[in-house]
Amino acid sequence: LQCYLVIADDTVDTSETRNGFPCWYRYEGVGMRAIVDGQILGNSVYVLLKRHFSNHNCYASLIQLFREAAFQVTVGQIIDMLAVSKGKPQFNNFTMDMFKATASNKSAYAFFILPNIATMYLAEIYDEQLYRDTKSILFRLGEYLQVQNDMSDCYGNPEATGKKGNDIMHGKNTWLIGKALQNATKVQRRIIEEHYGKTELESQQKILAIYDSLHLLDYYLQYEEETYHQICEDVLKLPNKSLSNYLLNLTDIVFVRDTNNNSLSH
Repeated sequence: LQCYLVIADDTVDTSETRNGFPCWYRYEGVGMRAIVDGQILGNSVYVLLKRHFSNHNCYASLIQLFREAAFQVTVGQIIDMLAVSKGKPQFNNFTMDMFKATASNKSAYAFFILPNIATMYLAEIYDEQLYRDTKSILFRLGEYLQVQNDMSDCYGNPEATGKKGNDIMHGKNTWLIGKALQNATKVQRRIIEEHYGKTELESQQKILAIYDSLHLLDYYLQYEEETYHQICEDVLKLPNKSLSNYLLNLTDIVFVRDTNNNSLSH
C-alpha cells in the first residue's frame, strides 16, 4: 500500500527521485503506466490480507483500516493539489490549517495510523478510548514528520536524503511557506507571490533568502522541541505501559533522539 501511494504521489507531483533512485514513472518504458502499476499494488493488499488474516478475529477491522488509510491519503493528496491551480500557487490556501489537514491525511495515516492501529488489532487490544488517545499522538507524529520532510526538501543534502528538493519550484503548500506568509511583511509577501512556484534558480534563491530573514530554522527548532515534549507527556499518560514504552521509543526515532534514554530532560 505504501509503495502504491508513493508511486501515485511521485507521478502527480512529477518528482524526480525517491530514496536516491528515479521515481517509478521516470523509468524507460514505464511513464504513465505507473498509474496502473500502482493500482495493482494497491489492490493486491486485499489479496494478501485475505490470504494471511482471514481467520483472524480482526480481519474485517483490518480491511476497514487499510481502506480508510488509502482514502485519507488520497484526500490529503487532493488538498495538496488544491494549493496549485493551472500551475500557479493559490496563496489564500497556504494556511497552517490547510498544511495540517494535508499532513494529517498524507503522512499520519500512511506512516503512523495504519501500521500502529493494525498492530493493536493483532495484539487484541480493544479499547476505543485508547484508540482515540493513541491516534491523537500518531497524528502529531505524522504532522511533525511532514514538517521535517519540508525542512529536508529545502535545506537537506540530496545525497543524504535521496530526494532532490523541488517544493519551492512546484509551489507546494509546505510548513515553510505557511510560516513565511504568516510572518512576512507586505514587501516580502509581494516577493513571495512573484517568485514562489517559479523554476528559475534566482526565484528560488529569493524565497530562501526570505526564509532565512524570517529565521524559520529557529521557528522549526522551537516547534520541534515543544512538540517532542508535548507528545512524550501525552504518551506517559496512556494506561497501557507496554504501548506507552513503545510509543516513547517510536517518538525518539522520529525525532532522531537517543533511544537508549527516554527521559524528557533530553
